[in-house]
Amino acid sequence: MAIEHTITYEHSNAGNTVRKASIVSNGLEMNYSEPVANSVTDLAIACAFLVAKLKSIFMWTDVNMIIETNSSSAATNTFSLLANIPLVWTPDSYHANPFTANVTALFATNPGLVDGTLQIRMIVDPT
Repeated sequence: MAIEHTITYEHSNAGNTVRKASIVSNGLEMNYSEPVANSVTDLAIACAFLVAKLKSIFMWTDVNMIIETNSSSAATNTFSLLANIPLVWTPDSYHANPFTANVTALFATNPGLVDGTLQIRMIVDPT
């Protein structure tokens, strides 16, 4: 049975609302809710997937955080997430998949003075 995620984009002004929903479904859902204490560097997160199999990702944090893929010292991809501004990608996004290679692990750095939580929701093709 397919698992479905809905990403909703919305804009409102003067009583007018434009809304677009992007629905992505496939067979595997991967969810993470990882606390990252303040001043922590390179917290390893056991998250692995093939980039070609990624169908949707929503990555959000409540504090500024740096997320690196595959290595804490020579990352394949680095994402500087701002508090409460998610990184969102689906196949119908205007931009390319933000991951450029298969992911073997994630590393989270919280450079701030406040503890935070990294939330990741993704759909992956398990075949």
